[in-house]
Amino acid sequence: MRAWFACTGAELLARDPADTVGRLASAQQARGFAGSPDQGMAWQAQVAALRDAVASCAGEAWTVALEFDLLRLEKRIDAVLLTDRAILCLEFKTAAPTRAALAEAEDYALDLRDFHAGSRNHAIVPVLVAERTGFAPPAQPWLLPKHPTDPLVCGAADLSTLVRWVQAALPAPEAPLDGQAWLAAAYQPVPTIIEAATMLYARNGVQEIARARADAANLTRTADALAAHIGAARAQGRRRVVFVTGIPGAGKTLCGLNAVFGPAREDGAAFLTGNVPLVAVLRAALARDAVARGECDRREAERRVRERLQNVHRFLEDYATQPGRLPAERLIVFDEAQRAWDEAKSRAGTQNKRSRLTMSEPAHTLEIMGRRAGWSVVVALIGNGQEINTGEAGLAEWGRVIAATAGWDAVAAPRVLRAADPVQRLAAPDAGWLALDEALDLTVPMRSVQEQAGARWVDAVLEGDAGAARRIAAGAAALPFLLTRDLAAARMALRHLARGQRRAGLVASAGARRLRAEGLGVQLPEVAEWFLQCWPDVRGSDALETFATEYDCQGLELDVVGLGWGGDFIRRGGQWLCRRFVGDDWHLLRNADRIRYTRNKYRVLLTRARYETVIWVPRGSPAGDPFHDRTRPAAEMDAIADHLLACGARPLDPAAADLVFAVFRRQQQERFLPGLAKLGLDRLPHAVASAQYHYLSNRIGGVAVEFMPESDRKAWIRYAPPRWIWHGTAICGIPGEVSRAMLRGWHAQNGVSLGNPRLGFVCTGQVAEGDAALQGYYLEHDRDLAPEERLRFTRGEQPPPFDPAAAPQLDTTEWPAERLRRAHRSYAMEYLRTAIPAAIDLWGAAEATALLGLALKQVGMQWHAELAAAAGIAGRGAADFAGLLAAVAAAQGDRVTAQGADHVAQASWALMRGLTPHPAAFACWQPLWEGLLAAHDPRLELAVERRLDRGEGGFAWRIRPRRAAIAV
Repeated sequence: MRAWFACTGAELLARDPADTVGRLASAQQARGFAGSPDQGMAWQAQVAALRDAVASCAGEAWTVALEFDLLRLEKRIDAVLLTDRAILCLEFKTAAPTRAALAEAEDYALDLRDFHAGSRNHAIVPVLVAERTGFAPPAQPWLLPKHPTDPLVCGAADLSTLVRWVQAALPAPEAPLDGQAWLAAAYQPVPTIIEAATMLYARNGVQEIARARADAANLTRTADALAAHIGAARAQGRRRVVFVTGIPGAGKTLCGLNAVFGPAREDGAAFLTGNVPLVAVLRAALARDAVARGECDRREAERRVRERLQNVHRFLEDYATQPGRLPAERLIVFDEAQRAWDEAKSRAGTQNKRSRLTMSEPAHTLEIMGRRAGWSVVVALIGNGQEINTGEAGLAEWGRVIAATAGWDAVAAPRVLRAADPVQRLAAPDAGWLALDEALDLTVPMRSVQEQAGARWVDAVLEGDAGAARRIAAGAAALPFLLTRDLAAARMALRHLARGQRRAGLVASAGARRLRAEGLGVQLPEVAEWFLQCWPDVRGSDALETFATEYDCQGLELDVVGLGWGGDFIRRGGQWLCRRFVGDDWHLLRNADRIRYTRNKYRVLLTRARYETVIWVPRGSPAGDPFHDRTRPAAEMDAIADHLLACGARPLDPAAADLVFAVFRRQQQERFLPGLAKLGLDRLPHAVASAQYHYLSNRIGGVAVEFMPESDRKAWIRYAPPRWIWHGTAICGIPGEVSRAMLRGWHAQNGVSLGNPRLGFVCTGQVAEGDAALQGYYLEHDRDLAPEERLRFTRGEQPPPFDPAAAPQLDTTEWPAERLRRAHRSYAMEYLRTAIPAAIDLWGAAEATALLGLALKQVGMQWHAELAAAAGIAGRGAADFAGLLAAVAAAQGDRVTAQGADHVAQASWALMRGLTPHPAAFACWQPLWEGLLAAHDPRLELAVERRLDRGEGGFAWRIRPRRAAIAV
């Protein structure tokens, strides 16, 4: 159990608080931590607040976990309160709330969501309990709360009030929280490379890191295989090269660090890399941590860290120039070994330093590590598709050197024999010095925490295979690649996505020389500070002021990445072209190696994020601009953006999709089960009942739908064009993602509502994507479905013919014409009734007012002519508009209490009946009437004189001449 102490609410109330505090102190001592009077007093206050909350909320059946360990963060959650509805992560502070404290509480909740198996499918609420702070619930009640929710703040005295509010605000979960199961659930984090290195160095290796997530057994297998091969070489006195291959982000560096900082460090071990930024960042991080832990002073910490993390070129030069010197290490890890220098590059060195090497780096490595008698191991980490420089020898040189050097053998995964590029092929299949072990190949991406399809999608994109990329994207729950054409929007999105203490940063290719003309032209000055400092330190990556290149960030990672796409890698004629900026213009690259390096640069940059990557493709310079810049033509940038969208990158502006999902999710929760009973469908097989519900309920709303049952376990529905919800040509502006959001919000949830985990929906066509209809079928599978399997997309399968005569009919005695008319009106109004609070909850009051206000104003202007004709109003005066406004209000079911030549008043708000609207709801709704008036007569304006939502007895508007603008 990860908690130092846990019990039920009843046990917490029955136990002497001093005994609970004593148990925490004992657990602290057992773990080697020093106690203090301040800590004891803090625990006393926390236990008292928790006892009060449990007692006042009748939480005897709840579970309380104190000091819950979080390996990834090297911290502990002060308390976790498991109610029957939510997981409350409580962080107690004796000071007033701060931004940093809120981020810390939120980060604990995010950590549980991502890495604790018992938390993923339950509501998680981060709570900051700060002294001398009351509790003010959010102004907008949670409609569809985030996962986890935004942090809540209260004082210890108000914790019980906060808990009661959470219990009332959250719906009952699909499956009840089981405290004991939650405590026993696996916590399997995937730390960042910096976090992992820090823990490994401090603890001499951490088995929990190697074991990572339950769904990434590949990493566990490879770590175990690597340890076994090192152990065998030691036991047999052998000299061996162990090749660990893998896709980007699969955990190669983690395996290497675990080998160096684990038991092998006692025999002498070092991690060698030519990646200067990686060395700088890890050295700085480990030294700071050692000082913070009180292990030694900074100078000694830096000396120790330098022994373990070394620059491979300096390591080889140091020993190559001293032929008789024995290496201190028996084990070295050669990072990105496929990028080791060939002989020509070794002799030439770099622009800044002439080399003293005389052979290839693989040859020098084996010569140096073979000097000591007994065993030696070189762990060669091989990153596929990440060669980004000339002079890189590849695996073939390693194979040549091993075969030519007596006393050395090797072990590797079969992948090393199958590379299409001969430079990356280690040896012939019959090489006697090579043993094969499939376990040494890492094929499961670990860097991306939430979506494992990212690496395959990147490969397809860079190969120009839009069809394959699109299929990968369609099969992903939420492809973590978003596209925008606006740098400011990219920065805003990065700040929004980097919740808690997650780190964001901007990256760009070193060859993207013309991004500076688009507003991104400052490369990071100091890599260690960029990766380790946090806002408000402007040197940190999350200041979003400077960018890292592929050379700065290879081998490192960020939680959220903004990638600026440059003119060095463009689309033309249906293929990728690679360019180099020389002088004042671009020049095409024709050398095959340089083209490969450029492509791999973008592979590196596209795989740096653990969560989302926001791709910014600048708009470029329009051809008709008087100051047109030929080095960044808009047409080239448009072609890149079009290709990425065709590959399935999600537009950054998913506001419409998010809103549609929220609207349909809420409607499904409120309407589906009562509707089944009202329509007499609640006793039918679930697949049939779900499809028939859509058929009948949409007919009530005046929407044409077809219903075709195939069996008790499979039933089709088909929404033929024209789509009612996307009126007229509006369908042309609806992305497929928005149409999918409707299905995710409703159709994918019916099995959940029915308590049938085997029921899912299969969509076989969408009008928004050019198919003949929005169609699909409910299918009851033979097994329980995972959440991401409840909605699947398989284009091409066609439904059986629709037979109207055989379709179910509404009972006309139950549904007379007048009832249908009212239902039709309510059907349309329900969308707006749901959309307003959903938008406020999703985006906040200001943004919701701006977005919905604009949309509703446009709707009012567009529909004025049709509404006026329906109301029989032909005039354009103020009195005519008052008549129109009154007619629309009456049609909505509102009671109009006054109507004059220039005013209208109503005493009800049918749209929000039964709700407690947010103060911003009126501001979202009012532009509908302003738009209606703008189309009626733009010289008039609508003044609000009374507001029902403010307790003023009703709404009252006055129509008056628009006041002239004041010239300035």
